[in-house]
Amino acid sequence: MIQPAAVKCPPQTLTPADAAASLGADLESGLSEEEVRRLLAEHGPNEISSGEPISPWKLLLRQFQDLMVIILVVACSIAVLGWILEGAQGLPADAIVIGAIVVLNAALGFVQEYRAEKTVEELKKMASTATRVVRGGRTLSVDQTELVPGDIVLLDEGDRVPADLLLFRAERLQVDESLLTGESTTVSKKVGPVAIDAPLDGRTGEVFAATVVTAGSGRGLVVATGAATQLGGIASSLSTGERTETPLERRLARLGRQVGWAVLALSLVIGGTLLIAEGKTDAPTLVHVLMFSVALAVAAVPEGLPAVLTISLSVGARRLASRQAVVRRMPAVETLGSVTTILTDKTGTLTHNQMTANQVLVDFQARAVAGRGYEAEGTVEGGPSEAFELLLASGVLASTADLQDDPDRGRQALGDPTEAALLVLAEKAGRDWRSLRREAPELSSAPFSSERRRSSTLRRFRGSLRLFVKGSLEALLERSRCVLVDGAEHELSAQDRERLLAEEAAMADRGLRALAFATREAVEGSAEEQETELTLLGLVAMGDPARAEVPEAIKRCRRAGIRVMMLTGDHPRTALAIAREIGLAEEDRVLTGPEVAELDDATLERELRACNVYARVSPQAKLRIVERLLSSGEVVAMTGDGVNDAPALRKVHVGVAMGSGTAVAVEASELVLLDDNFATIVTAVEGGRSVFANVQKFIAFLFSGNTGVVLALFVGTLLAGAFDLTWEGHVLIPLTAAQILWMNLVTDGAPAVAFALARPRESVLDDPPRHPEDPILSTSIWWYIAVTGSWVAFLLLLVLDITYHGGLLTVGHLATSNPEYARTAAFYIVVVTRLFNAMNFQSLPGSLFRREAWRDFYVPAACLFSWGLTIALVYSPPLRQLFDLRPLPLEDLALLTLMAPSVLVVGELWKKLVGARLSNRR
Repeated sequence: MIQPAAVKCPPQTLTPADAAASLGADLESGLSEEEVRRLLAEHGPNEISSGEPISPWKLLLRQFQDLMVIILVVACSIAVLGWILEGAQGLPADAIVIGAIVVLNAALGFVQEYRAEKTVEELKKMASTATRVVRGGRTLSVDQTELVPGDIVLLDEGDRVPADLLLFRAERLQVDESLLTGESTTVSKKVGPVAIDAPLDGRTGEVFAATVVTAGSGRGLVVATGAATQLGGIASSLSTGERTETPLERRLARLGRQVGWAVLALSLVIGGTLLIAEGKTDAPTLVHVLMFSVALAVAAVPEGLPAVLTISLSVGARRLASRQAVVRRMPAVETLGSVTTILTDKTGTLTHNQMTANQVLVDFQARAVAGRGYEAEGTVEGGPSEAFELLLASGVLASTADLQDDPDRGRQALGDPTEAALLVLAEKAGRDWRSLRREAPELSSAPFSSERRRSSTLRRFRGSLRLFVKGSLEALLERSRCVLVDGAEHELSAQDRERLLAEEAAMADRGLRALAFATREAVEGSAEEQETELTLLGLVAMGDPARAEVPEAIKRCRRAGIRVMMLTGDHPRTALAIAREIGLAEEDRVLTGPEVAELDDATLERELRACNVYARVSPQAKLRIVERLLSSGEVVAMTGDGVNDAPALRKVHVGVAMGSGTAVAVEASELVLLDDNFATIVTAVEGGRSVFANVQKFIAFLFSGNTGVVLALFVGTLLAGAFDLTWEGHVLIPLTAAQILWMNLVTDGAPAVAFALARPRESVLDDPPRHPEDPILSTSIWWYIAVTGSWVAFLLLLVLDITYHGGLLTVGHLATSNPEYARTAAFYIVVVTRLFNAMNFQSLPGSLFRREAWRDFYVPAACLFSWGLTIALVYSPPLRQLFDLRPLPLEDLALLTLMAPSVLVVGELWKKLVGARLSNRR
């Protein structure tokens, strides 16, 4: 429980007079300007810090934290150093190419995350900050940030409460606290203390910051501002809570460490081997070995990985954005694909957050009402009936709500959502409720309160005075003498009362709220005094309907092995009814927040495995449920729109905020749903799985090519040393760093990006979620990488041996003593072989000849593009000089090109050999 610093004891236990005395305030005249200045200096402005916005510079620096990027920066630095030691002649080609890819990767990541942050800033909208207060005996309008403890605040319908207030005046005051408590129904407020242990939604004498007045008016004494409010206490907990590392971040960190250590070990071992083969340690030799180490590091590190990974996640993020989901943290795109459990709120996510009349009971006959939400689409069953006409009039006239068309959000309720549903009911029945209100002026009214459980209005109706009453059935039965049936008043019998109460219970079992209506002829005077001898008209059952697309989304989650759990602040019966409607309740079982609090951790974990529906859930209970699921190894996504959801949103792997939710919830999330729709989450999960499948394929493809080049460098250097193959006094190195970079970035880059663009498999949701500890690449995939990579190395060494004078298999007309020609031939065969190898990985883990492997032609098209660039490189004088290449005769080019598809044969033979054991899972 959050205790305001300005009040010495819990405010809910105090009378307004005691609280005012504690604060030194006057309930009539308010504070003086001098007191306000003093208190503002003491307590600070009435605002909640959401943390410093991430500066563009910090976003940019974040892009350089990846280990593989750091390795490239080090390699770039060594390349520059080597260039300087060699006399700084010409351009440092290796350093330029390495630096360019580092900058490109940083730019891609920065642009995506910067755009996401800007989108989130646009979502952080709150209501007007102008607040009416009483100061020095005068009513003033001040900025809500200037409020201090002891201020007197005036509240009217539609106002957003600016601070935590203790009420000392309340007239029909109704407040929507759903953003704070999760409870979808409005709360009636009254003046007076409550018990010290009363829950937040039971503290009827207070109103809290960020809640909204839906009806009535009131005055309150400010007892807490800023971080001391209930809203502030939840928001401040976010700054100390740690974010859960996503599975992709863990996998990439592990892969990065493995690659980093491998690069270091290979550079030391193979560099040392080259130094021994050279047989000398003079400065030129050391520079030669140093540049070889750079080439080796470049060969081992998949330079394109950070950039292509960024592109893949960006593509996934853009696809999600086009389907109403804004990604704030890019790794969350993939993490969605690993989700095993989705925790979802009910109100506004599974439902429309728009109360809707579902059924009318008049003349002891049930009339179904079609349609959902506040749009007047649908009809009411049944013919003309006097009881029905008077019930509609009662619903319209005994309410103060209004309906307003919003061009962005559709039709919205102004005031109590329950009363708005009655206006829509009248429209569906073909009645003009605005005309009805104009033609029946109000003479007197009696507001609703939790004690009265009813409200009434005295109107001039059809030429006479008539009282209309609405409220709970029990309250109206106590004051009703008759019931109107088929146009005639009948004495209410005990049997009638039992029948009506049974109908109400049946409605409640369906999660619907029953509202009763009554009327009587009246005389001038007080409405409240005439609330006797009423004639009961009937009942209206209403509820917040489930979204039509949610049941199918729940089925898709089950098929995907994802468990959906509802966590709501609503009544258990309401929660269970919605759960049944959408197919979430496998058993008629619901667990409440207080019951969760009583369970020890072990028992709670057992219950979490068995129960999908949780009601009356407090923020503390939500957080505890999240913690137990995380400790059980679940990958958790959670939806939320209110301040009460923010701590748990920050704790889970993927926090999913509603676009219409509070800024605090949005700030704590990784994903924002612009349409507030649960089905969009399932679409996002599908997108996340597709992203991971594509990421897995292009990472495997990149490592296959790199494995081949590293193996060729190692074996080729050993063979060159053994057979004394030298050039300009140094052992011949098969490829230069710049040539390897071209292969890693240009040759592999375009196909890898094409992998990222691939469409998701239709059956992607038929697979179970990936285990959080599964590596990106399974053991069987690593074996496939080794086999195909070895073939790439074999072809490279074979071509080098054939084309360089002194090799074991030297072919006469191909043999040359110029290593640049031999390197060009080796370079070309590796490029083309790696491009054909992309087809092997496009179809993983299945055969290349399956129909599904050719759903789109992004990869083949990208391979043709890369091949064209390589041809241009070899035959363009300025470019080939930069990369130390020579033009190849066309017959040599054709021969080398025909050798490359052999990698497809090797790949398919291995797939056939291992069969089902070639899996993308461990």
